[in-house]
Amino acid sequence: MDQFIITNISLLNKNNVIKIKIGKKIDDTIFDYTLSKKIIDIFIDNCRKKSIHFTKSVNSTIYKYLNNRVEVTSGKANYYLYKTLDYCMVETKRIGLVLTTNNIVNTNIQSIHKYNSISYEEEYISNINNLFTITINNNVELDNYNRVKGNNYYTISIIIKKPNNHSKIINKIEEIITLIPTTI
Repeated sequence: MDQFIITNISLLNKNNVIKIKIGKKIDDTIFDYTLSKKIIDIFIDNCRKKSIHFTKSVNSTIYKYLNNRVEVTSGKANYYLYKTLDYCMVETKRIGLVLTTNNIVNTNIQSIHKYNSISYEEEYISNINNLFTITINNNVELDNYNRVKGNNYYTISIIIKKPNNHSKIINKIEEIITLIPTTI
């Protein structure tokens, strides 16, 4: 994790971000980032004890097709095209991490009628010392007719959006990781 952040931190700006997803490595190419409500509740409680608080950000419907993402929030649609610039999967003593550096382009919406994935998402965020943001998402998978097709699941992501002192970022991320239950 450390080397990935050190290598990619200088690339960050409003269009390039490092995203760290918390979960479990299944094998060298498969990573499961779905978490249970119990794990999220324990994590939020541990954060609260450290004076880290989350606020509800948005409720959105997310339409994904390949590397395209359309977010519809309060009737307003935002379209993003993203490209993964770098990728790394890491197993720590406590949990698994998948780190990506993504280039995000906010462009005009393209007409897509079939999606790989549609989900309804509630997002909760916490800004950590202006170094990075932690997001907790409650996701409900939908089919192409907006019907619920599976159980809901939760995710935790750490998003670094701007260059900063990499040792401060790494230390704070390691501190946050200790707040996540190891029963993933």
